[in-house]
Formats: sequence, structure tokens, C-alpha cells
Amino acid sequence: GNEISSSDVTYTFSDGRLAADGSIQCASAEATRTWTVSHCSGTTTATQRITFVDITPPEFDSNSLAEEVLECNVVLKEELEYEILANDHCDKNELTIEMVSSSDSRVNGLGFIEETWSAMDCQGNKAEDVKKFKFVDTLEPSLYGVPPNNVTKQCNEPLPTVPEVTSDDICAGELDVAMTESTTYGECDLATTTRTWTATDHAGHSVSKTQIIQDVDTEPPELQGFWQTPMTYHCGDVIPVSTVVSIDNCGGVTTTPSHVDTHKLLETVPGEVITRNWTSSDCSQNIGEAQETILMLDKCDFIVNEPFSGVGVNVAIRVTNNDANEDDILDSVKIKVKIDDETYTGDIRGVFFDLVSGSAAKIGDIDGSDHVTSSHVEEDQVDRLANDVTMKGGGKNAHVFDVGVEIGTRGKSKDDIQSVEFVVHGISTDDIDDDFGSFGIRLTSVGAGRDREQSSKLSGSTSCCRASNLQQV
Repeated sequence: GNEISSSDVTYTFSDGRLAADGSIQCASAEATRTWTVSHCSGTTTATQRITFVDITPPEFDSNSLAEEVLECNVVLKEELEYEILANDHCDKNELTIEMVSSSDSRVNGLGFIEETWSAMDCQGNKAEDVKKFKFVDTLEPSLYGVPPNNVTKQCNEPLPTVPEVTSDDICAGELDVAMTESTTYGECDLATTTRTWTATDHAGHSVSKTQIIQDVDTEPPELQGFWQTPMTYHCGDVIPVSTVVSIDNCGGVTTTPSHVDTHKLLETVPGEVITRNWTSSDCSQNIGEAQETILMLDKCDFIVNEPFSGVGVNVAIRVTNNDANEDDILDSVKIKVKIDDETYTGDIRGVFFDLVSGSAAKIGDIDGSDHVTSSHVEEDQVDRLANDVTMKGGGKNAHVFDVGVEIGTRGKSKDDIQSVEFVVHGISTDDIDDDFGSFGIRLTSVGAGRDREQSSKLSGSTSCCRASNLQQV
């Protein structure tokens, strides 16, 4: 019945969860509280047992389970180190954390890998959660084998063969490559061809490369149909114009070229050689050329070189109808005389010629050159114009003409004339003697080099057609 003070009670506590180092160990454990009191009759003990249990699973660290976003070419565990962490409110030192399963839903390298992890404490309480790895593609694919850009080719050449272009993607590997080709036409109808290759990966990234092929035209047109060998015609003949066409290498466009004739007297026979130069220009200003040679024999050009006095000198004579101007009423002819000799030269002092009977009366003025000093017209009466301008003294070759024209002045100190051209008004080439026969040329100061102390009286006669009868082409 006596009250015992607290100082008489002894209290002890034993916690079975604790390891020797004082940490809480994993086990079903009990804690015991013991109270002991001593009294006169002895000792009395009271005990309280507390049993500790763990029914709460561990908790994963949310940061270690956070979703990772990776490039599609990253290899887990090899290129990315990571650790899954968990916590337990009872047992912090002996959790078992392991990956339970893994699923890969990626297509063409894109998508997810999902790992299921478990964490279990020593009481067998277990938690599971998922860590996700999202694989993405932020890079465009690559193209290989694309040919050089901005190339040129001749317009008549085929397009280059389309090469095999491939594409590689870090996520999906080889990709399909699409090619488009378009052609536009610009100046001179020259084509510009654009080829474009495109590859698109499964993330929607595209890469394109282009080749531009530009047609050029540096080749001249080809002329066809012209005479390949010299052609020969005679007086009175109409010289045909060959059917020459120009074919352009770009598109085969056919056009008619133009031509220009140049004339040169033949040296050994009466006539001339006509060089006909054909030209054709395409849109790109390339010029195609062809040449024809035409021999016109017995044309109204000939060489007077038969001396009946003095040195023989080749003198070329051309007679043509004169191109009339608006002031001309009557016909007129143009007579050109030129010393055409490789060895000798001289000073032309007189030109004599015959007309068809009765034509002398039609002659009007004789002019067209400052070198014409005087003239005289009288049928079958003209063989002298001045002391040194005479055709007399030719013996059996002497000839009396219908017309005489004095050229220049005496002596070569004042003038030394090797070529002269004058116009005879009132007549046409039809009025020239049918034989064209009879031309006389008086030369003074004849010789070679500085030795020009001789003189010549030349006459010539040849059968020749009229220039008016020739078709000018």
C-alpha cells in the first residue's frame, strides 16, 4: 500500500532493429520496454513488446526516371550512362534495383525504348516504374553522286546520262532518292535543263541538290548544195545559182544563205574567174561559209598583149554597161583599162576602139575620169590624137579605129597612169564591135623597174559576149 516513487523504478529499452553500429537493419524486429521496481518484498518487472513491420514499397527517384531525348544513332549503355535510384523509408541500404523488361518501338530509328525497373526492399515490398528514351532525328540526310552543277553542252548533243544518286540517313540508313527534270528555252531557242535530286528522311528533313545543264551553240551552220568543183560557162550562158541551203546544228533549222561574188581577170585566156562566197549566220552569230569557183570564158574582159610596136605588155580591158543615174537619158558604157603585167609597166596615153557600123554618130561625151585629156570619134578615121598618142606605124598590124581617148599628159613626170576608167555616153555594149576587136593601147615609159625608156603600141581582138547579156548574180 505504500507509494513507490519514480526514482525507485528502473527503465530499460531494447530495440531489436538496430545493428551494432546503430543503424536500422532489415528484419522483422521488436523493441522491448522493461520497467523494474525494487521493494521490500523483492523485485517486480513489467515488460512492453513493440513489433515493427514494413509494408510500404520503396519510391523511385523521379529525376532518374525522367524521359531522355536522344539522337537516333545513340546506343544505350554504350554511349549513354545512367543510373536508376530509389528510396525506402525503412531500409535505405539494401534495396534491390533491377530492370525487369525492355521494349523497343522504334521505326526507322525513331520512337521509344521503354525500360521497366523494379525496386524491392528486404521485406519484399516492391515498386515498379518505367523509364523512357525518346529517339529523334535533328539532322538532314546526305546525297552522294550528284554531278557537277552548271555544265554546258552543244545544242545537238544528247543530255548526259542520269547518274545513280544515293542517300544515307543516320537513322534509317539508305533512303529513296527522287529526281525531277525540267527544260526551259531561252534566247536562240537554247535549252536549259534542270535536274534536281531530293531525299526525305522519316523525320521530314529533306535535302536537295541541283544540276543545271545549259545548251550552247558554238558551231557554224552547215552549208549544203554548193558546187564542190569549179564550173565553167561561156559567153551568152546564164550562170545558174546553185540551190544552197544552210542547216543549223541546233534544231536542224534550214535557211537560205546569201552570197557575194568577186571577179578577177584570167591572165592567159579571155574571161574571168568568179569566186562566189556563201555565208550563213545562225541565231548565235556563228557563221557558216562555203565557196564556189566559176570560170566565165569570153567575158567582156580580155588581155591586150599583141605589140606591133615596142614591148609586149599585158593590158586588161573591161567593158560594161554603165549603171545609169536619174540624170541619165541615154545609154552609156564604162571602159576600164589596167596594166596587168608581172614584169612590165608603162604610162597609159591612149585608148582606141571600134564600134558597130553607124554607132559612132550616137556617141556623146566621154568623161568620168580626170585622166581623160581629149577624145575623137570618127568612123574608121582615128589612129592619132597627139604626137605621142598614135597608133600609126604598125605596118601590117596597123589599124584605124572609130574612137580614140587621150589619157593624161606626155611624160611620166606629171602623171604616170597604170589604170584608168571612163564613161562613153550615148552607146551601150551592143554598140561595141561584134569582134570586140579591135582595141588599141598606146603606152609610153614602158619598162621594168626604173628602166622605163621604151614605148609600146598594142592591139588585141577577141570574140566576146556583151556584159549586158550576162545575168548578174
